[in-house]
Amino acid sequence: MQPRSIALLLPPAVRTSLDARTDAPGRLPPNMVSAMVARIYSNPATRERLHERAQGLIDHLLSNEPGWGNWPSDVGEALYISIILKTWFRDAIVAEKPDLTEQELEALEQSVLERIVRRKDGEEPTLLRIYVSV
Repeated sequence: MQPRSIALLLPPAVRTSLDARTDAPGRLPPNMVSAMVARIYSNPATRERLHERAQGLIDHLLSNEPGWGNWPSDVGEALYISIILKTWFRDAIVAEKPDLTEQELEALEQSVLERIVRRKDGEEPTLLRIYVSV
């Protein structure tokens, strides 16, 4: 499997708390992310709660309401929700534009995430990158 980086949508407070754990280009190590996700995934009640919270967050992020909404304070939970949101955005784009190449899909995903960050932060977007094995 080839590792590649993906961008995640996270509110400023979570991005700031993860700054110390990122490398120079702003990427989190994959073993840290996988450990956080495994901890949450092993608990079905937590998974369900976070999926419900992700639904509320996506509704808020796509609305004209100010701010980032009600993100969890736990960094692992926030990362998990961010991965869920990334998956939902990708699925929605593929449903609307099924003929995109992988490169076009990634560019459009990046554009959508940056527009959300710009609208919610009012500044140039900074997206957290993580490595995943593909």
